[in-house]
Amino acid sequence: MKTITIILAVSFFVTPSISFAAALTSQQSSSLIAVVQSSPGTPASAFVSLITAFSNITVNQAASLITVVQAAPGVPASAFVNLLTSFTVDTPSTSATNQAVTPTEVSSSNSTKLSLSLGQVTVTTNSVHLSWTTNLPATSKVFLSKTAQETNATSPQVITSVAGISTQGFVDIPDLSSNTMYSYTLEAIYGSQVQKISGTFTTNSIPVATVSVSNAGSSTSINSVGASNVRLASFKISVTGEDVIVTNLNISAVTSNGAGLKNGSIWIGGGMVSSRKDLPNGEDVNFTSNFVLKAGTESTIDIDADVKGTNNIDLPNGTTITISLGVGSQNAQGQSSLKSINVPSSGIIGSTVTIAAPTVTVAKYSGYGNQTISAGSQHVKIGSFMLSAQGDGVNLNTIDIGFLSDVSSKLFNLVIWDSSTGQIGTTKATIAATNQYSVNVTIPSYSPKTFNIYADVRADASPGPITAIVKSDTSGTTVSGGNGVSVGSDVPLQTITIQ
Repeated sequence: MKTITIILAVSFFVTPSISFAAALTSQQSSSLIAVVQSSPGTPASAFVSLITAFSNITVNQAASLITVVQAAPGVPASAFVNLLTSFTVDTPSTSATNQAVTPTEVSSSNSTKLSLSLGQVTVTTNSVHLSWTTNLPATSKVFLSKTAQETNATSPQVITSVAGISTQGFVDIPDLSSNTMYSYTLEAIYGSQVQKISGTFTTNSIPVATVSVSNAGSSTSINSVGASNVRLASFKISVTGEDVIVTNLNISAVTSNGAGLKNGSIWIGGGMVSSRKDLPNGEDVNFTSNFVLKAGTESTIDIDADVKGTNNIDLPNGTTITISLGVGSQNAQGQSSLKSINVPSSGIIGSTVTIAAPTVTVAKYSGYGNQTISAGSQHVKIGSFMLSAQGDGVNLNTIDIGFLSDVSSKLFNLVIWDSSTGQIGTTKATIAATNQYSVNVTIPSYSPKTFNIYADVRADASPGPITAIVKSDTSGTTVSGGNGVSVGSDVPLQTITIQ
């Protein structure tokens, strides 16, 4: 059976001439702990103040004390009990005598061997996290270098485990180079035992951005003669690899009449990201932008302008407009790689837009059908219609109501009601062939409004049909451009039969 002989290097300990044992001195304790130091990895200083605090230590007290020393595995507490109590036993009140301590043999057949296991190796573009475990509380550190030859030499970077003396160790090492292989050695020390694990890892590459741009619009007609801030082109832009900042874009516009466009601007996500600039026909104009595109996302770049030439004259009906993105020249940069990028890398032509005049139209309201009424009825609905604006809102100022036949002998007190607000215009006590009403009603673009026509029926009205008409000169002006618009043709409404 393998044994270890513990040698006590204490020459003489002098016991005081009193009838009880004195506390151990620092010198005595240090000599005693020199024996305890046969437990690897536990410094003597850790026990000095503890042992000197005791006087008249009993066997049980000594056993409790040595439990602390058992942080040195493999050395049983019993090996120290006799030794400790030999210094604390009561002595006769006689002169001091010299005492010698006999060395104690300690069996180490149950000594535990240190083991080391690698945990995680987690890398980024510029850092690594290493973790490991040991079966015994050990002091651990990492040797790191860029080459395998350097790892075990004197030049590697040395990083001590953040956990200190522990069975679990880890380090976080920053400021590494990207896309680089590193060699490392983990070293765990427990007393005289040393365990090592070596390996390599490669930091991640810094991703390089790829930017794709394409036309997102479609050929269409817009009813926006003279309107301002009209969306005339859209482009999709997608980014992979890393975030990208775009500092400027080249925009060009071609109009079929050669007039160019007034007050062009760039918009992303509902916000304007450039100042406004005129776009002379066919010329690239550079717009400062400074917007960031996130990696893994797709964004829409919109181009707005006034539907006017650079001379500030409205583009006429039938004018076509084509807006393009010109080739970029190092106008974007990857936020991680700092690499310059051309956005777009080739010219992108937008869809053609044709200018048409805004319109206002009238239609019989389908929710109200033909009716039969009696002579003498009051405030009878004799017609219902809808007015719609396309391409721009319309400020309606005139509604003209007529009839297919003379109704002056059958109806009186003609009035028009906006279905959402009530009566508009003045009541016509006497009804003529044409009955114009001055009104002030705004019809939003593509948001129709419903209007109803009411009248009183004379008591002596002869039986038969009557049909109201919304006349062609019902009109107003466009909200944006102030251009005059009218319904353009007569539209008959519901047939109302007097019985």
